[in-house]
Amino acid sequence: MKICMLSLSASDDSVGRVGSQALRRMLAAVGHEVDWIDIRSLPPVWVDNKGVSALPEEYSEVDASLRAADGVILAVPVYCYTASSPAKAITELFCKSLARMPVGILVSAGSLRSHLAVGDLMLSMMFEQGTVCYPKTVMVTKGDLSLGKPDPALEARLQAFASDFLAFAQAVQAYRQLALASEAA
Repeated sequence: MKICMLSLSASDDSVGRVGSQALRRMLAAVGHEVDWIDIRSLPPVWVDNKGVSALPEEYSEVDASLRAADGVILAVPVYCYTASSPAKAITELFCKSLARMPVGILVSAGSLRSHLAVGDLMLSMMFEQGTVCYPKTVMVTKGDLSLGKPDPALEARLQAFASDFLAFAQAVQAYRQLALASEAA
């Protein structure tokens, strides 16, 4: 499968980035093609109604990667018990590419219960964009890292998430292809 991963933290020492890179390595090790994109490589833009084509070229490249993917994993930081503003902006900017797309979420935060904070983002994606969100998230905190690397418990959680998300994304593919073909007709 081809998976597009977006790391949505602007912080240099992002726990989510560390977790998403570990997840990327796991997926690649078992033969999946992973396109990992760090939002820090994108120029800042305003979210408006002009669409991706009105944005700098880097956004068209991300859009193409999303459209070519069989599934998407978002590494979403939580600040003050809500999904980060870059996460919301990215899901709105690429709403057409995320339509009917299976999406999984890796949550990074300071509190173990913060994974619930992405519920509003997931609802927006499902109801406004038709995204097919995987209902389980995987949580990463600083306590899950040892010397900047995932500890064994986090590795196990990431592995379980990867396995379950891949099965979910595979199951959604028939629906996605049928819906996209219907739209094209």
